[in-house]
Amino acid sequence: MAKDTTDESAKVTIEDFVSTHKVVAFCQTYTPCDVEGDGVEVFNDARLRKYFQAYPRNIGDPLNVYLDMLERNKFTMRTSIQGEPAIFVRRKPQAHEKALLDEVFGT
Repeated sequence: MAKDTTDESAKVTIEDFVSTHKVVAFCQTYTPCDVEGDGVEVFNDARLRKYFQAYPRNIGDPLNVYLDMLERNKFTMRTSIQGEPAIFVRRKPQAHEKALLDEVFGT
């Protein structure tokens, strides 16, 4: 009988398909909103999958891990006007946009 040389640490998990850097980028770009409205972007399941490139794998769905990470950063799923689960966000002004606004409006 051959010795099993499988190392437990070498097993692939769904977390191997998750990039924390993408969550950091999302959190730096957007701020969470409680309600859908003017100026609010809606990230439904399809848009979240596309943003994070989180497509189901044989070993699980990485979107669930991303949703947990987003929840820990106050990005909570709610029900959109269309009746589907979604995260409501508002894009944060970027540094160069702030500088331009300050220059134009003297704020």
